[in-house]
Amino acid sequence: AFRFAAALRDAGVATEVFPEAAKHGKQMRYADRRGVGYVFTVDEDGEFFGKRLADGSKQKCENPDAARAWIDSTRAD
Repeated sequence: AFRFAAALRDAGVATEVFPEAAKHGKQMRYADRRGVGYVFTVDEDGEFFGKRLADGSKQKCENPDAARAWIDSTRAD
């Protein structure tokens, strides 16, 4: 997760990693309160998924470049 976040930062995406191990719902509420537009999580298989908080849309992201492309494409909406 930290490497993924660092790569997003390198691609120009403002990125923050949740500061503690916590339940998914707590992390989503934290992001929502901070006005975060997109949340990326890693599942038990190590795959990354993005969620756009504005509409709940989700996308599997193979790598940070794919995540950046998805963010850019949804910002046009």
